[in-house]
Amino acid sequence: MQNIKFTFPADFQIAEHRGVAIDGGRVIRTAPPGSKIAEDFVSFPHYKIGGKALWVRVAGKPEIQAQIAENEKIEEARFTAALAAEALERQENPRAMRAFLAAQEENTYSENHFPGSRKWFENKDAADALRHFDNAHPELKAALDTERRNEANARYDALSDFVKMGS
Repeated sequence: MQNIKFTFPADFQIAEHRGVAIDGGRVIRTAPPGSKIAEDFVSFPHYKIGGKALWVRVAGKPEIQAQIAENEKIEEARFTAALAAEALERQENPRAMRAFLAAQEENTYSENHFPGSRKWFENKDAADALRHFDNAHPELKAALDTERRNEANARYDALSDFVKMGS
């Protein structure tokens, strides 16, 4: 999250900063010196006091908390729109949908997931979804298999006779 704005309070200890508004802040979660508990701060690296970049603690500052909440809503809306666009593309493009399902099946597999575990069922569900998709689109499955075979043959044909003869 970036571009957080902050106005110094009227009772700030350094008089020349009182009421000054700055922007360009960025939210950082870190533990302050001497503490083991992480907190949210807003860093203003371009604004220096005593040669050090300004850091403002978010806790107790409702105006900063509101900006952060608004930025989170915007990011969530962008993420949701991107997911919707991706889902629409998959619906309109069977190849993209099959690639997505195949990736899901591959990414959920591990030989360490014992039968009956939650992870095993996730992989089983992904494999079932891919199998159902392939059964519903046999022409796409046949085309992909043909493309895969042609690529393998082309790679083999590109090898030298020396390699093909096993030397």
